[in-house]
Amino acid sequence: MENESEAPDVQLQHADIGENDTSLESIELQQHSPDQDQDQDQDQDQDQDQETRIEELLPDPRNSQKDVVVQNLIKIVEQNGPIIVRHACQIYTRGAGFRRMGKDIRSALNKAMSAAIRSGKVVEDQEPGSTYFKDRVIRISGSPRVQIRKRGDRDLGDIPILEIAAVMQEKRAESLQSSSAEIYRKVLKFFDIKIGRASCRERV
Repeated sequence: MENESEAPDVQLQHADIGENDTSLESIELQQHSPDQDQDQDQDQDQDQDQETRIEELLPDPRNSQKDVVVQNLIKIVEQNGPIIVRHACQIYTRGAGFRRMGKDIRSALNKAMSAAIRSGKVVEDQEPGSTYFKDRVIRISGSPRVQIRKRGDRDLGDIPILEIAAVMQEKRAESLQSSSAEIYRKVLKFFDIKIGRASCRERV
């Protein structure tokens, strides 16, 4: 695969993460009719249809055409990259309606992700500690290698190491006199992570 053009190293993108009272008198005057029951049943049916649609939004990677799975993975990377391969596959798994990523699903998604990388639309970065493919960081070709953002629904292990390191550099630049312990606290606060500093040190 040909080398991609030089991409900017860091892109800073910070995303900030009436009730009506009803009197007892008005409640007593409310009438209940069979039509209301019918309307409620229709609403419930619509809710169930919506849930089914969401669960079936992404095709089962085990028995779907690889090109279709690849395109959906590329969309996930576009929306969430830079992202760790494992996390991207977890997003796909949940989007396909599965609670956990079994061996067959993992294998199918890894093959599709490798195909996405071979296509040149997705590039992978081997960050420190990313010995295995599942730990590699992927992004859309030409996009910044690092993008600082709020944690969202990510766990600490889902955040790319270079993103954490970039936040550390930013916090250290804000106060050059801060101790390492203070820097770790600021990083944890930025990502809204309530764990010990030792875990943060291990990740970084």
